[in-house]
Amino acid sequence: MKLKGLLEVVSSSAEFKVIPIYWHEDVVLPWTYDHVAIKLDHPDFNAPYFKLFLLLQAHFSWIQLPADLTADQVLVLEKVLNLLSACVDVMLSNAWLNALGAMDLSQMWTFEFFVINTPNPKEKSSSAL
Repeated sequence: MKLKGLLEVVSSSAEFKVIPIYWHEDVVLPWTYDHVAIKLDHPDFNAPYFKLFLLLQAHFSWIQLPADLTADQVLVLEKVLNLLSACVDVMLSNAWLNALGAMDLSQMWTFEFFVINTPNPKEKSSSAL
């Protein structure tokens, strides 16, 4: 399974059916879609799965989002590693060789999460002053 397929599977999961679509996102989501690498054949800007598809790609691409989309993105990122781990487990238990793609995606998420949440060692803390 390729990266696009994995993003589609994770984006379509039941855990994310409750992600709301806000009134102003009809402008923000198309802009975000124009700036992500992986495109869908039939984008649906009013569907929660499509919003999730974009939020995940925006995270991996370091695309700056408005505050409400960032809040939704944080909720998504808290749950996505468990889903990726489940994808890896299912693929490995079925002896699918393409489980490496799911493992790569979970490592990408873990690395990005680590980089974002690690303080810069060059910055001095107030306790060092």
